[in-house]
Formats: sequence, C-alpha cells, structure tokens
Amino acid sequence: ETKQIPVFPSYFIIEPANLCNRACGFCPITVMKRPNNFKGMMKWEHFDKLMRECGKHNCYGLSLYQLGEPLLWRDSSGRNLSHMINHAKDVGRFVAVNVSTNGDLENLDCLHSSQLDDLIISIDGTTQETYASNRPLANGKASSLARTKDRVLRFLSNKTSKPWVRMQIIN
Repeated sequence: ETKQIPVFPSYFIIEPANLCNRACGFCPITVMKRPNNFKGMMKWEHFDKLMRECGKHNCYGLSLYQLGEPLLWRDSSGRNLSHMINHAKDVGRFVAVNVSTNGDLENLDCLHSSQLDDLIISIDGTTQETYASNRPLANGKASSLARTKDRVLRFLSNKTSKPWVRMQIIN
C-alpha cells in the first residue's frame, strides 16, 4: 500500500516564548542550551508570515507552547498571546488552537478575549510544600500555590463556554 505524503503539515507546534517564570526541575528548559544562548519572544512578523501560509492550506491544529511559558509572549506594539491565538484562527484558519500554561501570570485573563479552544493548566502540587518543590520561581523567590490558585479560580469563574480547560497536577 502506498501512502501519500501531505503537501503541507496539518498540525504545528510553535513556541511563542522560550523563557519561563518557573525553574521546574523536571523541565528541560532549565538546562537546555540554545544556539547563542538565545532567549526571547517569537517575532510577530515571523508568526504572521507562517499564519498567512497556513491560511492557504487546510491546517487543523496549532499548539502555542513547547517548553517556555506562552503567556510571557508580548511584542513591542502591545500584542499578547490572545492576539496570536486570534490571528491563528482568523488568518491561519486553524480549526483547533491550544495552549499550556503554569497558570501563574497576571495576564491569564487575556485568554478570555481570544478564540482559544483548549487550555491546559499545570498546577503540579496540591500543597504549598509540593508546589514550591515542583514549580519554583525562576527568580529564586518562593512559589505561592495560593496566588496561582486565586489566578486560576478567577479565570475559571469568568470563563464562558470556551476554552475547554484541563488541569494537570503532579503531587
């Protein structure tokens, strides 16, 4: 049986920001060496170019996360992750867009103004001690399970129908 190779990928994984507000021991971003030690944000121009190309094809899905924390993404004109998501849906014509976050950023609520389909929130601890051990802050300060929980609960209480939210917990 002959298999046909697609002309264009139907699923993309893009890392909007290759930095994180956490220094989790189980995450390779804490030890990974990138060319020239580059850390930063994907340029809007590059994202826009890719979305315009994807819009010409029948792309199904886009994951806007890899190792970095996607909610850290911003550009100089004030765009945030919700702009990327909406651009992927409107210009890239993606059927499904998903994001995974540690949930501990003040701008988590920006996702309410997006067309996000699926959100994974990784809490990784049900007690302060476990959470602080699993999800230490990158700046060396103590992690706060209560703060993260408050941000996530605020997000969930303001949520309408979308996105579908999944919680991921290591304990």
